[in-house]
Amino acid sequence: MSMIDSEDASYDDKFQLASLIKKAEQLIYNGLPNTTQVYHGESTHWKVVDYKIQANPVLFRTYAGRMYMKEQDVFEADYFNVEVYVIFDDNEEIRLHKEVFLADYQDRAKSVELDISEQSTGEFAANQESYRNKSGNPVSIEDINEVFILVQWKGKNENELEEEKIILSPANI
Repeated sequence: MSMIDSEDASYDDKFQLASLIKKAEQLIYNGLPNTTQVYHGESTHWKVVDYKIQANPVLFRTYAGRMYMKEQDVFEADYFNVEVYVIFDDNEEIRLHKEVFLADYQDRAKSVELDISEQSTGEFAANQESYRNKSGNPVSIEDINEVFILVQWKGKNENELEEEKIILSPANI
């Protein structure tokens, strides 16, 4: 296989190359124990399912889970903020990602309502080199002490900002 110039490569060539890279990663990571963990959690108003963390010697990445507002089929809000944190063995707290959503009621013709009864947790999609543990090695799933989500929301036309911390636990697979 020859090198593919990214500007001249066709979509099919790029797709084929991406598929080969993904297959190579799978072959490397299949031999590594516990590189991925799924997390779930609940707080007073929220339930989180299927938040996934992948930690291996090459990269650290998360995949979006789902958040559900308990006992709400629809909940219109003016503001919604989700921040996901991880704490490693060295007690370093790292914010992995943050997502903020605002309703826009300024222009009635283009009004955007914000229903937060079911939302994505968001994800840390940058395939960056893995974080390092206190020994200087890339972190593994075993290095994770805690995963939690801070969620803030304000109901439509409400003045009070609500906030909860949702502690996530590994799911039994």
